[in-house]
Amino acid sequence: MKIFCLFLVFVSAAGCGQIQNVHFTEKQLQNISELRADDYGNIYTTTADGLRFIKYNPAGIQQAELRFTVPYKIQSVQNPLNIMAFSQNAQQMNFYDRNLAITQVFSFREKFGFIQGAFAEDARIVWLVDGSSNKILLYDFAEQRILRANILYKTVDQLIDFIVYEKEAYLLFPDKLIKIHLVNDDFAEFSVEDARRLRRENDHIFVIARKDARILENQSLSKVFTCDDCTFVDKNSSAYFVVRANKLYLYPIKNVGKTVD
Repeated sequence: MKIFCLFLVFVSAAGCGQIQNVHFTEKQLQNISELRADDYGNIYTTTADGLRFIKYNPAGIQQAELRFTVPYKIQSVQNPLNIMAFSQNAQQMNFYDRNLAITQVFSFREKFGFIQGAFAEDARIVWLVDGSSNKILLYDFAEQRILRANILYKTVDQLIDFIVYEKEAYLLFPDKLIKIHLVNDDFAEFSVEDARRLRRENDHIFVIARKDARILENQSLSKVFTCDDCTFVDKNSSAYFVVRANKLYLYPIKNVGKTVD
């Protein structure tokens, strides 16, 4: 574990159970609305106005930056070679490489009503939540045609994140997660507080909230990590990342319980 700490340029604050990244300054962590970590230890922040997205390496050195003219929401950084960002204002999804250089643009304005959410795993097929028709759409950009459509029986005005996996759609709102089976339209609803985004790891769906992380398992949404005095909580496949008093801490998953002090 000591090797792991040194490799990520972190210093132990409690025997590697709690690790502070001393290379991040308070200024880097102030006035942000999002914090994310990829599986290589890179950290990404979004400013409070949603107009700047910054990538840092594990040592806290800035690697790249995006400046938007309208707010964009980053879909995921799990694959740092293919990062996607969606803007309701622009009605557009952009694809970026590891240096945050743009590689592809999907524009929805001319083909759809008002898209509330978008999810893609490649630069060809995209899942859309169309708020004007209240449908979930599967759209092929290469062929420019809708492959399927599912009617939504729930309002999506406050949708904050959306993913599709194995014929099931997951729609996240500030206070709830809705799971919809896209074949038989069965749905389940789960309560959550101050939700921020969704994350999928293999067959597991996680809800990342402001102060905790939860896993959807056996038709139950259970907390797996809580930090009550933190500003942000995030996770990658090996650790939880938290911001507390404008300092960044890392908790290796195998070394930490459900609640940290």
